[in-house]
Amino acid sequence: MSGDENGAEKVLRLPGSMQNWSDLDRGPAGSGAAARSIVREFVAGAQNVAIVGPHCADLITGIADVVPRLTVIVRSVVDSATIGDLLQDTPNARVIATDLTLAAPQETYDLVIALDDVHRVCSLETDPNTWQQMFDLITGLVAEGGRLVFVTENELGLHRMTAVRSRFTSNEDSDWSPTETFDRSRPRDPGALTAAVRAAGLTALRGGVVLPTWEDQSVWVAGGDELDDAGHAILGALTLGSPTFRQVGSDPTRLTRAAVLAQRLPQVGSGWWVVAGRGVAGDPQVTRITASASDGSTTAFCFDGGRVLRDDESVTVPADGRAFGEELLDAAADGDLSMMRSMVRMLVGYVDEHADEGSVDIEHADARPDNLLLSKSGLYPVTRAAAAAPRDEVIWRSLADFVQVIRARGARHPWPSATDDRTMFASLAAMAGVELPEDVDEWVLPAEDEGRAPVADVSGLIAVVERLTETNKALASRATWYEQRLASTERDLKMRTERHRAQLATAARQQEVLRGSAEDLRRSLTYRLGNAVLGPVRNLRNSTRGD
Repeated sequence: MSGDENGAEKVLRLPGSMQNWSDLDRGPAGSGAAARSIVREFVAGAQNVAIVGPHCADLITGIADVVPRLTVIVRSVVDSATIGDLLQDTPNARVIATDLTLAAPQETYDLVIALDDVHRVCSLETDPNTWQQMFDLITGLVAEGGRLVFVTENELGLHRMTAVRSRFTSNEDSDWSPTETFDRSRPRDPGALTAAVRAAGLTALRGGVVLPTWEDQSVWVAGGDELDDAGHAILGALTLGSPTFRQVGSDPTRLTRAAVLAQRLPQVGSGWWVVAGRGVAGDPQVTRITASASDGSTTAFCFDGGRVLRDDESVTVPADGRAFGEELLDAAADGDLSMMRSMVRMLVGYVDEHADEGSVDIEHADARPDNLLLSKSGLYPVTRAAAAAPRDEVIWRSLADFVQVIRARGARHPWPSATDDRTMFASLAAMAGVELPEDVDEWVLPAEDEGRAPVADVSGLIAVVERLTETNKALASRATWYEQRLASTERDLKMRTERHRAQLATAARQQEVLRGSAEDLRRSLTYRLGNAVLGPVRNLRNSTRGD
């Protein structure tokens, strides 16, 4: 057990805590405004709250500001220090770094929040556990009269079907899991989750599905099986319009759109959420959709007896409504310029209809195609804008957003593949019959934190892949040719080396023979006699020359 630098036991490090590891860097739960909105409903009145697993900083600090006691349980020493720093000014908050299977807290809490499933609350120091074992540990923290807010991932969700990578086929730190991979105890439908709650001695009070992906739970649905046609239309528009689909690899044009058209999104969400109580009676659940907005706010849709309430205000949602952005994408994919022209002019007409003295009211200022429903009677907004806006800016923002949707989804369009964003934006503006802004880049180029979208549709990307494949084949052929030439040269050099070595050995033997012959000559009688006779004569001649 250790404290912070001031000696207060703000951070407790118990057995099982992991060094040099961080879960906060790998998509902590509760990052969306919708999740915080759901949790906020149950925080009010809670006295002793526990947050189990990695959760985003905004969720943790927001709860710490309104509850008398808060305990955050994580497995990472690094994360415990980070969260401890966030809670330095909160005297009744503490952080525990531990493995729940080794050192679970002995006390219970009247509200337990676990939005990150169960696989990140145990460490390397234990054997793999089943989902049920970890769920039992979490539910054991709920006191009598307390509540649990829990989310578990759906392994059959669309986010798994459309993913370009899987933790079962990659080898990164975030892919490691201490839970069993083939686990029959994990719920794979809402009924199994309800049964697990009941087996733990709790009562399911409320629940539903989260969309669109496990990392981006921006849409929370309560009572999804009770949605009518208008509810399915809103849910489809919110899901298809999610920023999650602004990335290469997502496949909304096939599986997700098929799920929308079949009204099956509640069955193929990324996870299920449940609010359960121990000895607590719940109110009848209201069918509701809570969605996060880009500005950090939320929009709530309630469905009551055929009426649709958006943030407690009645709105008109056509039963035959369908996503206008998807219809416009279909026209672009078909290369139907006449239909595209008709639809973008319908969009301009919608904006002009709700413009007063050049300004569009807050209810209709968000005219992005993904935010509109198309019906026989016209266009209807799904969510309201953050503020009123000038008429031209509303149209430019709408057209620019559609360009980014085409790029991000790799959608086919009627223009050449090399068409850049500015030209595409100008073409759409010409179809709509509106003037271009003075600075086109201000509207077309995405924000720096969003990154650049690909400048090719799917067919263009496939062509690039095929071209690179042919290039790789040519490079591989050239490399093979060089390898063969190197092998041939190596063999030739080896032969020359052996030949030179043999010639050198022959010359050495000849030299030894000559040296032996010279030694034999010096030892011969003839050489010695000749040297004895001729030696004085040679010496006399040398002395005569000296005189």
